[in-house]
Order: sequence, then C-alpha cells, then structure tokens
Amino acid sequence: LFFFSFQRQEILADLIADRPLRTHALYAFHSYRYYVPYEPARDQLRYFKDHLTAQQERRLDDLKEDVTTNYMNFQGNDGVEQWYKSVNEEVARQQEKFRTAVSYYQSHNGVDESGRRMLDVAGKGTTQRILNQWRESTLQTLKQYEQMQAQNNQNFSFGLQYPDTQNLETDPLWNHSVEKLELNASSLKRNQIMKEADSKYLLTILDNELWLEPEQVEPMMKLIESKSLSEDQNNQNRHYYYSKELLRVARMVHGIDESEVEPILTADQMTVWKDLKNYFRLQNNYITMTTRHGDMQIGSIR
Repeated sequence: LFFFSFQRQEILADLIADRPLRTHALYAFHSYRYYVPYEPARDQLRYFKDHLTAQQERRLDDLKEDVTTNYMNFQGNDGVEQWYKSVNEEVARQQEKFRTAVSYYQSHNGVDESGRRMLDVAGKGTTQRILNQWRESTLQTLKQYEQMQAQNNQNFSFGLQYPDTQNLETDPLWNHSVEKLELNASSLKRNQIMKEADSKYLLTILDNELWLEPEQVEPMMKLIESKSLSEDQNNQNRHYYYSKELLRVARMVHGIDESEVEPILTADQMTVWKDLKNYFRLQNNYITMTTRHGDMQIGSIR
C-alpha cells in the first residue's frame, strides 16, 4: 500500500490503543491453506483502513478481492477467445496497482509540479513496459495451451502468475527519475523500514517456537540481521507463496549456525532448534519437508 511515515504512526497508535490479542502469526489476503493455515488479512483492516488515501483505498479494494491465488486461472471450456480477452482485461486492471507506487513518490519530499510530471511519465512508461513484457510472455504460454486444446479438445485448467508491481522500483528508467529528483533517501528509508519490520517478524516466528526470554531477544535479532534473512534477493518466496513462511523458518535454522545460537539459547531451546532444522531437510540447495501426503519440496534456501 506504500504507507507514508505519518500513516505508520497513526496505525501504530491504533494498535497500541486497542492492544488486540494476536492468536495467529500468519496473515494473507488470499486463502492459502495448503500446509500453513493463514488467517485472513481483512480481519486486521480496522487498524489502518481509516488512515488511507483514496489511491491506497482503491489498491486495498483490489487486494481484498476474493481471490484464492496469486495466479490467473483459465479453464479449457471457456474457449481460447475468452483466454485472450481475460489477459487484455488484466493488463488494464494492473495499471492501478502500479499507479499506487507512483503516487507515493510524487507525494514525498515536496516534489514540485515539474517533478510530479517527470515521475508520472516515468511511471507510465515503466508500467507499460512491464505489463507489455508480461502480456507477451503470457500470450506465448497461451499459444501452447491453445495447441493442447486443439489436439485433445478436453477440459483442463491452468494458472499464470500476475505481473509483479515490485518490478517498478527495480526498473532502470524509474530509478533514473528517482535519482534525478534526489528521492533516493526516501526510497532507501522506506526499504529500511520494511527490512526492520520484516526482521522483527522473523524474530516473532522464532519466538513462537522457542519461547525466548527478554534478554535473548536482542542477540537473536542481531543474528537475524547479520545474516540478511529479511532479504529475498532472488525473489524465491514469490515462487512458493503457499509455503513461504515455512521456507523462511528453514532459511533461519539453516542460515544461522548452531555454534552462533548456543551461547544465546537454553539447552531445551537448542533441542527445539535442532528439531526444526531436522524437519527442514536441505538437499541440493532446496528444502524438503515431510507432510501427511509425503515429502514435499518447499523452495530454495537462497
């Protein structure tokens, strides 16, 4: 949603005032219940919905749609023409998602009208290029399924991943505009805030398993930060969204050496740590775990 700093403060004030009892660590807008029971994120909306801009509210409405996956779903019986129509409609719908990020930067640090126009042009150009690339790639995939449909004329279903709005902030054209307007500090600060929040979240996941004592919190946080465990430079988590929290636990117990946590944890906590590590088996850089359905690969460790 691209929160402004003042919005974070207002949302935090609401959370502190209400002090809600959190009974679950995992929240998602989509209903991922394959292996980890995510709670609906919409249950938490009351803490920040009153603090959003009109642009953010539109983005939130999009996130709240009753979609069970981050993939577009297609049915063979819908017909090839409907497939292509759905892709074109999706391209138009995605424009609003990218617009939220552009508005965030336009509203920061007193950007004048000339700077706002520059960001607007850069945002539109970058968005169009990203969506065009996604559309072309998607159409190529649809061609393959079209041939399959023509050969067997049977009903089947398949899914294609939506374009990623985070690609905007890594695009050279967009970054050039941000640098020219000297908005790097705003971008870096936003990234740092998200990184710190994510590190605290990872610590919370560990605390849920280890029952950390107050004096253990700071040294464990330093370990998490020193290993850059909040970073996902290869975007692996997005490819395994349904099991990303399990993957993140695996990355922690395999990324931090036992000799580093032994001075911090008690003997009982070390037993839990080793049990967690054994549960997530590392094979050729990929994590495998055992479920009630058998062994399952949940993603890359890096």
